[in-house]
Formats: sequence, structure tokens, C-alpha cells
Amino acid sequence: MNAFTKTLTGAALAAVVALSACKKKEDTSLSYEQQNRRAWLTDTTWFFYWAALDINRDGTPDQYLQPNTFADCYWDNTYTFFPNGAGITNDSSYRCDTTVPVLKPFTWAFSDNDQYLNVTGTSVFGISGHLRVYFVGGDYLT
Repeated sequence: MNAFTKTLTGAALAAVVALSACKKKEDTSLSYEQQNRRAWLTDTTWFFYWAALDINRDGTPDQYLQPNTFADCYWDNTYTFFPNGAGITNDSSYRCDTTVPVLKPFTWAFSDNDQYLNVTGTSVFGISGHLRVYFVGGDYLT
């Protein structure tokens, strides 16, 4: 084996050892529940399925909004939350306002021990600001 082959073999072996020793550092600043909440929010694209009013703010719907309460253009919009705190609203095919872009960015962050979702920029589900979150999991955000 010549010197070049030995050097190349040594470099390849060193690269394999170095790369196999790498491990992504886990975020230990978040609890298991907080990490799950963020994963559920960012692992799917969301859409408006139903709407209700929680008049006494106990987390249980007091009155479901009747069909045709919202225009059709809200029901087909999708909302994607990215892990970096960015998001995108897709205005889809039924458009409320054809003068605005189809894709609109927003930013988001949980606050107050993940009890609130802060949304700035484009509104999400027709609203923005400091939104109370009761549950994020599976297929639901309430």
C-alpha cells in the first residue's frame, strides 16, 4: 500500500469516527409536554374544521357556530407552523380578497408556559394576537 492510499484510508476512517460521534444536543429547556406541543403544532398543516364560542372561557364550547357563519373562503385556507417560529397561510382556491397574496407569512410563539399562542403578521384562522390554547394534540388545536 502506498503512502497516498494509507493517508486516504486514514482520512476516511477519521471522518467515519468523527461523524458517528456527532449527536444533536437535545433542548432541555422545554418540558416533555412543551416539546410535544410544539411537535404537534409543527408536524402538520392545519385548516378550519369547525368554530365555536367559549363564552365563560372554561375551555368547553358553549355554542357552535352555524354553517354559513363564515364565508367559504375561510374554510379552505391552510396554516403551516414551522419549528423556527415562522408560518405560512395559504389562501387556497376560494378567495375572500383576490388582491392579497395567496401565501402570506406570519410568526408564532408559545408564551406563559405554553398556555398562549402569540401570532403576528397575517392572521391565523381569521384572528391574531395573544390566543389562549387549551389543547394541542393529534388533529386538534383548541
